[in-house]
Amino acid sequence: MERDSPFTYRKPTIRWLDYARRSWKRLGHLKIICSIASPSYGMNLEGITARFQSRITASKVITQEHRQQILEYINSQRSNQYKKRAGDLDSCELQHYYLSDPRLPSQSGALTGRLRAVGYLHTEYVEIPAWAVRLGLLRKGNYTLTERGKVLLAIQSSGNDLFDSEKPDENPYLLTPSEKYFSFYCLLDVDGDVIKKLYKRLILHTGLFNNSKVGDYMIESLKELRDEMKRRRLNVTYRSIGTQMNNTIEAIKNKSDQAVVPRLEPFVDCGLIRRGSRQNIEYETASNTRRFIENLNDSSSVDEFLNESLAVNTADLLGLKYVENVELVPHYMARSYTRLKSGIGYCSIRDLALLAVAYSIGGGSGIFEVGDVERTILDFARKYGTSVRFTKNRQGNVALVKFDSGFIKELTDTS
Repeated sequence: MERDSPFTYRKPTIRWLDYARRSWKRLGHLKIICSIASPSYGMNLEGITARFQSRITASKVITQEHRQQILEYINSQRSNQYKKRAGDLDSCELQHYYLSDPRLPSQSGALTGRLRAVGYLHTEYVEIPAWAVRLGLLRKGNYTLTERGKVLLAIQSSGNDLFDSEKPDENPYLLTPSEKYFSFYCLLDVDGDVIKKLYKRLILHTGLFNNSKVGDYMIESLKELRDEMKRRRLNVTYRSIGTQMNNTIEAIKNKSDQAVVPRLEPFVDCGLIRRGSRQNIEYETASNTRRFIENLNDSSSVDEFLNESLAVNTADLLGLKYVENVELVPHYMARSYTRLKSGIGYCSIRDLALLAVAYSIGGGSGIFEVGDVERTILDFARKYGTSVRFTKNRQGNVALVKFDSGFIKELTDTS
Protein backbone atom coordinates (compact mmCIF):
# COMPACT_ATOMS: atom_id res chain seq x y z
CA MET A 1 0.00 0.00 0.00
CA GLU A 2 1.34 3.43 -0.97
CA ARG A 3 2.46 5.68 1.86
CA ASP A 4 1.32 9.19 1.11
CA SER A 5 3.33 12.26 2.01
CA PRO A 6 1.85 14.18 4.94
CA PHE A 7 1.95 17.21 2.64
CA THR A 8 -0.02 17.69 -0.57
CA TYR A 9 1.87 18.16 -3.81
CA ARG A 10 0.59 18.91 -7.27
CA LYS A 11 1.49 15.83 -9.30
CA PRO A 12 1.94 15.89 -13.07
CA THR A 13 -0.71 14.24 -15.22
CA ILE A 14 1.95 11.85 -16.43
CA ARG A 15 5.69 11.84 -15.94
CA TRP A 16 7.27 12.11 -19.35
CA LEU A 17 9.58 14.57 -21.10
CA ASP A 18 7.54 15.91 -24.02
CA TYR A 19 10.62 17.71 -25.34
CA ALA A 20 14.13 16.28 -25.35
CA ARG A 21 17.41 16.94 -27.12
CA ARG A 22 20.33 14.74 -28.07
CA SER A 23 22.71 17.13 -26.31
CA TRP A 24 21.19 16.22 -22.92
CA LYS A 25 23.91 13.73 -22.09
CA ARG A 26 26.26 14.81 -19.32
CA LEU A 27 24.64 15.69 -16.01
CA GLY A 28 27.71 17.75 -15.17
CA HIS A 29 26.42 20.41 -17.56
CA LEU A 30 23.48 20.94 -15.22
CA LYS A 31 25.86 21.54 -12.32
CA ILE A 32 27.67 24.16 -14.37
CA ILE A 33 24.55 25.98 -15.58
CA CYS A 34 23.22 26.13 -12.01
CA SER A 35 26.50 27.56 -10.77
CA ILE A 36 26.11 30.38 -13.30
CA ALA A 37 22.49 31.22 -12.49
CA SER A 38 21.41 33.63 -9.76
CA PRO A 39 18.57 32.90 -7.32
CA SER A 40 17.26 36.45 -7.67
CA TYR A 41 18.65 38.21 -10.75
CA GLY A 42 17.27 36.94 -14.03
CA MET A 43 18.91 36.64 -17.43
CA ASN A 44 17.50 36.05 -20.87
CA LEU A 45 18.27 32.89 -22.79
CA GLU A 46 20.98 34.49 -24.85
CA GLY A 47 22.71 35.84 -21.75
CA ILE A 48 22.83 32.62 -19.74
CA THR A 49 23.79 30.63 -22.84
CA ALA A 50 26.70 32.98 -23.56
CA ARG A 51 27.99 32.67 -19.99
CA PHE A 52 27.65 28.89 -20.08
CA GLN A 53 29.40 28.62 -23.43
CA SER A 54 32.20 30.89 -22.27
CA ARG A 55 32.71 28.78 -19.16
CA ILE A 56 33.00 25.38 -20.82
CA THR A 57 34.94 26.49 -23.92
CA ALA A 58 37.59 28.46 -22.05
CA SER A 59 41.11 27.50 -23.07
CA LYS A 60 43.06 25.18 -20.77
CA VAL A 61 46.77 24.54 -21.09
CA ILE A 62 47.46 20.83 -21.47
CA THR A 63 49.73 19.70 -18.65
CA GLN A 64 52.30 16.99 -19.15
CA GLU A 65 50.56 14.88 -16.48
CA HIS A 66 47.30 14.72 -18.43
CA ARG A 67 48.68 15.08 -21.95
CA GLN A 68 48.40 11.46 -23.05
CA GLN A 69 44.78 11.00 -21.94
CA ILE A 70 43.77 14.30 -23.58
CA LEU A 71 45.42 13.41 -26.89
CA GLU A 72 43.74 10.00 -26.89
CA TYR A 73 40.40 11.64 -26.20
CA ILE A 74 40.86 14.24 -28.96
CA ASN A 75 41.91 11.61 -31.51
CA SER A 76 38.84 9.48 -30.75
CA GLN A 77 36.22 12.16 -30.06
CA ARG A 78 37.21 15.59 -31.39
CA SER A 79 39.67 15.04 -34.25
CA ASN A 80 37.59 17.18 -36.64
CA GLN A 81 37.60 20.13 -34.26
CA TYR A 82 41.34 20.20 -33.64
CA LYS A 83 42.80 20.56 -37.10
CA LYS A 84 46.42 20.62 -35.95
CA ARG A 85 48.23 17.38 -35.38
CA ALA A 86 47.29 16.23 -31.89
CA GLY A 87 50.92 16.05 -30.85
CA ASP A 88 51.35 19.78 -31.49
CA LEU A 89 48.48 20.91 -29.28
CA ASP A 90 49.33 22.93 -26.22
CA SER A 91 45.77 23.78 -25.10
CA CYS A 92 42.17 22.62 -25.46
CA GLU A 93 38.67 23.62 -24.39
CA LEU A 94 38.03 23.10 -20.70
CA GLN A 95 35.11 20.74 -21.38
CA HIS A 96 37.44 18.51 -23.39
CA TYR A 97 40.04 18.64 -20.66
CA TYR A 98 37.54 17.22 -18.19
CA LEU A 99 35.83 14.79 -20.57
CA SER A 100 39.20 13.15 -21.26
CA ASP A 101 39.23 11.91 -17.66
CA PRO A 102 39.47 8.07 -17.76
CA ARG A 103 37.46 7.86 -14.51
CA LEU A 104 34.31 8.93 -16.35
CA PRO A 105 31.85 6.21 -17.39
CA SER A 106 31.34 8.03 -20.71
CA GLN A 107 33.55 10.51 -22.54
CA SER A 108 30.98 11.70 -25.08
CA GLY A 109 28.75 14.73 -24.62
CA ALA A 110 30.97 17.69 -25.54
CA LEU A 111 28.89 20.60 -26.80
CA THR A 112 29.58 22.52 -29.97
CA GLY A 113 28.19 25.42 -31.97
CA ARG A 114 30.44 24.90 -34.95
CA LEU A 115 28.50 22.15 -36.67
CA ARG A 116 25.05 23.70 -36.46
CA ALA A 117 23.27 26.52 -38.27
CA VAL A 118 24.44 30.09 -37.69
CA GLY A 119 23.03 31.90 -34.66
CA TYR A 120 23.11 31.17 -30.92
CA LEU A 121 19.60 29.68 -30.98
CA HIS A 122 20.90 26.86 -33.17
CA THR A 123 23.86 25.81 -31.07
CA GLU A 124 23.90 22.96 -28.59
CA TYR A 125 24.86 25.33 -25.78
CA VAL A 126 21.38 26.86 -25.79
CA GLU A 127 19.80 23.46 -25.14
CA ILE A 128 21.28 23.06 -21.65
CA PRO A 129 19.27 25.88 -20.00
CA ALA A 130 16.15 24.25 -21.48
CA TRP A 131 17.14 20.94 -19.87
CA ALA A 132 17.65 22.64 -16.51
CA VAL A 133 14.19 24.23 -16.80
CA ARG A 134 12.60 20.86 -17.64
CA LEU A 135 14.16 19.32 -14.51
CA GLY A 136 13.02 22.19 -12.30
CA LEU A 137 16.52 23.55 -11.60
CA LEU A 138 15.99 26.91 -13.31
CA ARG A 139 12.82 28.97 -13.77
CA LYS A 140 11.37 29.32 -17.22
CA GLY A 141 11.71 32.77 -18.71
CA ASN A 142 14.26 34.42 -16.41
CA TYR A 143 16.50 31.38 -15.72
CA THR A 144 16.87 32.12 -12.04
CA LEU A 145 17.88 29.33 -9.70
CA THR A 146 14.98 27.41 -8.13
CA GLU A 147 14.96 25.77 -4.70
CA ARG A 148 15.82 22.49 -6.40
CA GLY A 149 18.71 24.15 -8.20
CA LYS A 150 19.95 25.36 -4.83
CA VAL A 151 19.85 21.77 -3.60
CA LEU A 152 22.16 20.71 -6.43
CA LEU A 153 24.68 23.42 -5.54
CA ALA A 154 24.41 22.64 -1.83
CA ILE A 155 25.42 19.04 -2.48
CA GLN A 156 28.69 20.16 -4.07
CA SER A 157 31.78 19.88 -1.91
CA SER A 158 33.87 22.23 -4.05
CA GLY A 159 31.66 25.31 -3.96
CA ASN A 160 29.95 27.01 -6.88
CA ASP A 161 32.91 27.53 -9.21
CA LEU A 162 32.56 24.15 -10.89
CA PHE A 163 34.80 24.86 -13.86
CA ASP A 164 37.92 26.17 -12.17
CA SER A 165 40.92 25.64 -14.45
CA GLU A 166 43.17 25.82 -11.41
CA LYS A 167 41.47 22.76 -9.85
CA PRO A 168 41.65 20.12 -12.60
CA ASP A 169 41.07 17.21 -10.19
CA GLU A 170 37.60 18.50 -9.27
CA ASN A 171 35.86 17.20 -12.37
CA PRO A 172 32.23 18.41 -12.59
CA TYR A 173 31.33 15.53 -14.91
CA LEU A 174 32.28 12.96 -12.27
CA LEU A 175 29.28 12.55 -9.96
CA THR A 176 29.38 11.68 -6.26
CA PRO A 177 26.86 9.18 -4.80
CA SER A 178 24.84 12.11 -3.43
CA GLU A 179 24.72 13.74 -6.86
CA LYS A 180 23.66 10.47 -8.45
CA TYR A 181 20.81 10.13 -5.97
CA PHE A 182 19.72 13.71 -6.65
CA SER A 183 19.94 13.17 -10.41
CA PHE A 184 17.81 10.03 -10.17
CA TYR A 185 15.20 12.00 -8.27
CA CYS A 186 15.07 14.82 -10.83
CA LEU A 187 15.05 12.52 -13.87
CA LEU A 188 12.37 10.21 -12.51
CA ASP A 189 10.29 13.08 -11.16
CA VAL A 190 9.76 14.42 -14.69
CA ASP A 191 10.10 11.25 -16.80
CA GLY A 192 9.48 8.34 -14.44
CA ASP A 193 6.47 6.82 -16.21
CA VAL A 194 8.45 6.46 -19.44
CA ILE A 195 11.61 5.25 -17.68
CA LYS A 196 9.66 2.53 -15.86
CA LYS A 197 8.35 1.04 -19.08
CA LEU A 198 11.50 1.55 -21.14
CA TYR A 199 13.88 0.02 -18.62
CA LYS A 200 11.47 -2.83 -17.89
CA ARG A 201 12.25 -3.86 -21.46
CA LEU A 202 15.97 -3.08 -21.31
CA ILE A 203 16.63 -5.36 -18.33
CA LEU A 204 15.22 -8.27 -20.34
CA HIS A 205 17.53 -7.57 -23.28
CA THR A 206 20.49 -9.94 -23.55
CA GLY A 207 23.86 -8.44 -24.39
CA LEU A 208 24.69 -4.98 -25.69
CA PHE A 209 22.08 -2.63 -27.14
CA ASN A 210 22.40 0.54 -29.22
CA ASN A 211 20.31 3.66 -29.81
CA SER A 212 18.34 2.00 -32.58
CA LYS A 213 17.25 -0.90 -30.39
CA VAL A 214 16.37 1.47 -27.54
CA GLY A 215 14.34 3.48 -30.06
CA ASP A 216 12.29 0.35 -30.77
CA TYR A 217 11.73 -0.14 -27.03
CA MET A 218 10.82 3.54 -26.68
CA ILE A 219 8.11 3.17 -29.31
CA GLU A 220 6.68 0.14 -27.50
CA SER A 221 6.84 1.96 -24.16
CA LEU A 222 5.13 5.11 -25.42
CA LYS A 223 2.40 3.10 -27.14
CA GLU A 224 1.76 1.19 -23.91
CA LEU A 225 1.64 4.39 -21.90
CA ARG A 226 -0.61 6.08 -24.45
CA ASP A 227 -3.03 3.16 -24.46
CA GLU A 228 -3.16 3.13 -20.67
CA MET A 229 -4.14 6.81 -20.73
CA LYS A 230 -6.91 6.10 -23.22
CA ARG A 231 -8.37 3.50 -20.89
CA ARG A 232 -8.21 5.85 -17.91
CA ARG A 233 -10.00 8.87 -19.40
CA LEU A 234 -10.36 11.00 -22.49
CA ASN A 235 -10.13 14.68 -21.70
CA VAL A 236 -8.29 17.52 -23.36
CA THR A 237 -5.09 17.03 -21.33
CA TYR A 238 -4.80 13.34 -22.05
CA ARG A 239 -5.63 13.75 -25.73
CA SER A 240 -2.96 16.44 -26.01
CA ILE A 241 -0.35 14.20 -24.37
CA GLY A 242 -1.39 11.33 -26.62
CA THR A 243 -0.84 13.51 -29.67
CA GLN A 244 2.60 14.55 -28.42
CA MET A 245 3.50 10.90 -27.85
CA ASN A 246 2.37 10.00 -31.36
CA ASN A 247 4.63 12.74 -32.73
CA THR A 248 7.56 11.39 -30.73
CA ILE A 249 6.86 7.87 -31.97
CA GLU A 250 6.89 9.06 -35.58
CA ALA A 251 10.15 10.95 -35.02
CA ILE A 252 11.80 7.80 -33.63
CA LYS A 253 10.49 5.76 -36.58
CA ASN A 254 12.21 8.31 -38.83
CA LYS A 255 15.52 7.46 -37.10
CA SER A 256 15.68 10.50 -34.82
CA ASP A 257 17.40 9.75 -31.52
CA GLN A 258 16.56 13.11 -29.88
CA ALA A 259 14.11 11.39 -27.52
CA VAL A 260 16.32 8.33 -27.00
CA VAL A 261 19.71 9.70 -25.93
CA PRO A 262 18.38 11.65 -22.87
CA ARG A 263 16.90 8.36 -21.59
CA LEU A 264 20.32 6.67 -21.77
CA GLU A 265 23.39 8.86 -21.28
CA PRO A 266 22.33 10.59 -18.02
CA PHE A 267 21.70 7.15 -16.54
CA VAL A 268 25.22 6.13 -17.54
CA ASP A 269 26.46 8.99 -15.35
CA CYS A 270 24.26 7.70 -12.51
CA GLY A 271 25.45 4.09 -12.83
CA LEU A 272 22.13 2.53 -13.88
CA ILE A 273 23.55 1.31 -17.20
CA ARG A 274 27.06 1.03 -18.62
CA ARG A 275 28.68 1.91 -21.91
CA GLY A 276 30.26 -1.01 -23.75
CA SER A 277 33.28 1.27 -23.76
CA ARG A 278 33.71 4.98 -23.13
CA GLN A 279 33.97 5.57 -26.88
CA ASN A 280 31.48 3.14 -28.47
CA ILE A 281 27.77 3.99 -28.36
CA GLU A 282 26.51 0.68 -27.01
CA TYR A 283 25.13 -0.08 -23.58
CA GLU A 284 24.50 -2.93 -21.19
CA THR A 285 22.71 -3.57 -17.91
CA ALA A 286 23.80 -5.54 -14.82
CA SER A 287 22.17 -7.44 -11.97
CA ASN A 288 21.96 -4.36 -9.76
CA THR A 289 20.26 -2.53 -12.65
CA ARG A 290 17.61 -5.22 -12.66
CA ARG A 291 16.93 -4.86 -8.93
CA PHE A 292 16.60 -1.08 -9.21
CA ILE A 293 14.15 -1.26 -12.13
CA GLU A 294 12.14 -4.13 -10.69
CA ASN A 295 11.71 -2.21 -7.44
CA LEU A 296 10.66 0.88 -9.39
CA ASN A 297 8.04 -1.12 -11.27
CA ASP A 298 6.87 -2.93 -8.13
CA SER A 299 6.17 0.38 -6.39
CA SER A 300 2.54 1.47 -6.52
CA SER A 301 3.60 4.72 -8.19
CA VAL A 302 6.66 6.74 -9.15
CA ASP A 303 5.83 8.99 -6.19
CA GLU A 304 6.09 6.12 -3.75
CA PHE A 305 9.43 5.01 -5.18
CA LEU A 306 10.87 8.53 -5.05
CA ASN A 307 9.69 9.26 -1.52
CA GLU A 308 10.00 5.88 0.20
CA SER A 309 12.74 3.81 -1.43
CA LEU A 310 14.93 5.77 -3.88
CA ALA A 311 17.77 6.29 -1.38
CA VAL A 312 17.98 2.60 -0.47
CA ASN A 313 17.81 1.55 -4.11
CA THR A 314 20.46 4.08 -5.12
CA ALA A 315 22.79 2.83 -2.39
CA ASP A 316 22.21 -0.77 -3.49
CA LEU A 317 22.81 0.11 -7.15
CA LEU A 318 26.10 1.86 -6.33
CA GLY A 319 27.29 -0.91 -4.02
CA LEU A 320 27.39 1.35 -0.97
CA LYS A 321 27.36 -0.05 2.52
CA TYR A 322 24.36 1.47 4.23
CA VAL A 323 22.10 1.21 7.23
CA GLU A 324 18.63 2.71 7.28
CA ASN A 325 18.61 5.11 10.23
CA VAL A 326 15.77 7.61 10.70
CA GLU A 327 17.41 8.83 13.92
CA LEU A 328 19.78 10.83 11.71
CA VAL A 329 16.92 12.83 10.17
CA PRO A 330 16.99 15.79 12.64
CA HIS A 331 20.73 16.32 12.15
CA TYR A 332 20.65 16.41 8.35
CA MET A 333 17.33 18.25 8.32
CA ALA A 334 18.81 21.07 10.40
CA ARG A 335 21.91 21.21 8.21
CA SER A 336 19.78 21.35 5.05
CA TYR A 337 17.46 24.02 6.43
CA THR A 338 20.41 26.25 7.32
CA ARG A 339 21.65 25.97 3.74
CA LEU A 340 18.32 26.49 1.93
CA LYS A 341 16.33 28.96 4.04
CA SER A 342 15.38 32.26 2.46
CA GLY A 343 15.90 35.70 3.94
CA ILE A 344 12.60 35.44 5.85
CA GLY A 345 13.38 31.92 6.98
CA TYR A 346 11.16 29.72 4.79
CA CYS A 347 12.23 26.95 2.44
CA SER A 348 10.58 24.24 0.35
CA ILE A 349 9.66 21.17 2.42
CA ARG A 350 10.29 18.73 -0.44
CA ASP A 351 13.63 20.22 -1.41
CA LEU A 352 14.71 20.40 2.23
CA ALA A 353 13.96 16.68 2.50
CA LEU A 354 15.77 15.95 -0.77
CA LEU A 355 18.93 17.70 0.38
CA ALA A 356 18.82 15.99 3.77
CA VAL A 357 18.71 12.57 2.09
CA ALA A 358 21.55 13.53 -0.27
CA TYR A 359 23.63 14.62 2.72
CA SER A 360 22.94 11.32 4.49
CA ILE A 361 24.13 9.32 1.48
CA GLY A 362 27.33 11.34 1.39
CA GLY A 363 27.75 11.08 5.16
CA GLY A 364 28.10 7.30 5.13
CA SER A 365 26.69 6.71 8.63
CA GLY A 366 23.12 5.85 7.68
CA ILE A 367 20.43 6.81 5.22
CA PHE A 368 16.71 7.53 5.17
CA GLU A 369 14.08 8.61 2.64
CA VAL A 370 12.32 11.83 1.68
CA GLY A 371 9.15 10.55 3.32
CA ASP A 372 10.98 10.07 6.61
CA VAL A 373 12.03 13.72 6.61
CA GLU A 374 8.57 15.02 5.80
CA ARG A 375 6.94 12.90 8.50
CA THR A 376 9.55 14.13 10.98
CA ILE A 377 8.79 17.75 10.10
CA LEU A 378 5.07 17.18 10.72
CA ASP A 379 5.79 15.37 14.00
CA PHE A 380 7.97 18.26 15.16
CA ALA A 381 5.22 20.74 14.28
CA ARG A 382 2.75 18.82 16.43
CA LYS A 383 5.23 18.49 19.27
CA TYR A 384 6.88 21.91 19.31
CA GLY A 385 4.09 24.18 18.11
CA THR A 386 5.21 27.59 16.84
CA SER A 387 8.86 26.52 16.63
CA VAL A 388 7.81 24.96 13.31
CA ARG A 389 5.66 27.11 11.03
CA PHE A 390 4.21 26.42 7.59
CA THR A 391 2.97 28.49 4.71
CA LYS A 392 1.19 27.62 1.47
CA ASN A 393 2.23 27.80 -2.15
CA ARG A 394 0.25 29.33 -5.00
CA GLN A 395 -1.87 26.20 -5.32
CA GLY A 396 -2.98 26.56 -1.72
CA ASN A 397 -1.02 23.56 -0.42
CA VAL A 398 1.33 23.60 2.57
CA ALA A 399 4.74 23.57 0.88
CA LEU A 400 7.15 25.76 2.87
CA VAL A 401 8.49 25.43 6.39
CA LYS A 402 10.22 27.79 8.80
CA PHE A 403 12.02 26.68 11.96
CA ASP A 404 12.70 28.88 14.95
CA SER A 405 16.42 29.68 15.12
CA GLY A 406 16.67 28.39 18.67
CA PHE A 407 15.00 25.15 17.66
CA ILE A 408 17.47 24.61 14.82
CA LYS A 409 20.38 25.37 17.13
CA GLU A 410 19.08 22.81 19.60
CA LEU A 411 18.80 20.18 16.86
CA THR A 412 22.31 20.96 15.68
CA ASP A 413 23.81 20.84 19.17
CA THR A 414 22.12 17.58 20.17
CA SER A 415 22.64 15.60 16.96
